Amino acid sequence: MKSLFSENDIVLPEWLGNLLEKVDRDTVQELLAEHEEYQTFCAKRKELMNQYPVIETLLEDIGEVRISEQEHQAVLEYFQVRDKIENKERLYHYLYGHIHCYEYMKKIGVIKHENQ
Repeated sequence: MKSLFSENDIVLPEWLGNLLEKVDRDTVQELLAEHEEYQTFCAKRKELMNQYPVIETLLEDIGEVRISEQEHQAVLEYFQVRDKIENKERLYHYLYGHIHCYEYMKKIGVIKHENQ
């Protein structure tokens, strides 16, 4: 990962990787528990994968694959649903990042009052 302020690479400490994994798990759990739209997208993705095994073949296998027009439409729908899921997860990662930054800034004394 490159620094925002120079061309140098940033080497992240191991604990940060662990924290990122926790945030990712927490994000998905939060979305699955409390957001109907996200649940619907995940169910649709699973339904498409089950109904059209060719989707997994396209994503996982190497080599030539021939698909029907119906399977092609299913693959396109799968990509749309996957993008919606990933966009919702990205939004929540972004929001959690701001929340964590705010909490950290309060903890180290950069922010002293709620209105600051």
